[in-house]
Amino acid sequence: MNTPSMFLILGLMGACAAQAADWRVDPARSRLGFAYQAMGAEIQGEFSRFGADVRFDPAHPESASVKLVVETGSIDAGIPEASQEARSANFLDVTRHPLAQFVSTSIKPLGQHRYQVQGELTLRNQRRPLSLVVLLKPEGAQQRLTGTLLIKRLDYNIGTGIWGDTSSLSNEVRAAFSLLLKPHPDKPATGAKRK
Repeated sequence: MNTPSMFLILGLMGACAAQAADWRVDPARSRLGFAYQAMGAEIQGEFSRFGADVRFDPAHPESASVKLVVETGSIDAGIPEASQEARSANFLDVTRHPLAQFVSTSIKPLGQHRYQVQGELTLRNQRRPLSLVVLLKPEGAQQRLTGTLLIKRLDYNIGTGIWGDTSSLSNEVRAAFSLLLKPHPDKPATGAKRK
């Protein structure tokens, strides 16, 4: 049944240091979730495996870059049968497309810890532009990045055929993310599993 969505995510940028720095996601204290309508009911889901490569200088946000990677096979679509279907060739096709990713192209400060993030989301080998507003606030020496976005699954050829009927399975998937970013001592994270 349903499908991805999420993200993913999202956009991101990380932050808060006087110097440009590498940041990584703390997966144990982060979440990439999504919601969709199936047969008239709202169902919640999430992805459990993801990582990010974040470079951000708060003094020069225009030079920031973010890459968020999600393992599509880690999807939990809220119902066991839906999770199995979401991994199939009809939906995410995780065997042929094991990763989804968001890559930023620009980040613009909006004030009050808010940023406009432009980028591209690649899902099932389909790449589409994506724009979202995120909130980035400090949590001690770390940063909490939150935001929401709307993804249309059919734009990525997800759930076509009999699942193309949006009256039974919504085309729109609403993603919500809350990512804890922490300075990386060596290099950016490329993946981790939530505990």
